[in-house]
Amino acid sequence: MNARSALQMAAQLVRFAAVGLICLAVSTAALAALHDLAGLYYLVAFGIAFCLGNVLGYVLNGRFTFTVRVTRLGLSRYLLLNVILLAVNSILMKALVDGAHIWYIGASLLLALVNTPLTFLLHRTFSYSAASIRRQHGATTS
Repeated sequence: MNARSALQMAAQLVRFAAVGLICLAVSTAALAALHDLAGLYYLVAFGIAFCLGNVLGYVLNGRFTFTVRVTRLGLSRYLLLNVILLAVNSILMKALVDGAHIWYIGASLLLALVNTPLTFLLHRTFSYSAASIRRQHGATTS
């Protein structure tokens, strides 16, 4: 990877994190509202909030982070990856809340922080294919 590609990836990571903060705010507010106000079990509320934040994330990341056209294939890849992430994160959330006795909002924030670099790389290579990014921007290096 050359310096230009590394700089482009770093800029994408910053944009990805910014979008992630927006989605985190939306999903955390939804989680708190669904659990505290609507009385849903925290894992059900977490699943709904996770999905809400991720649909928003797909659209915003497609437009601002990776600047690719939103497609059904990309959305399918994004949702498939996020279903897997939801399953893993739900297990971790249960372990943190019930096992480690961490407040559910704190556990959700901790998982979001830990997941950011991993999900960036997964979505960059799987959901928003690097090859399609290069084609759309006319870049020849990866």
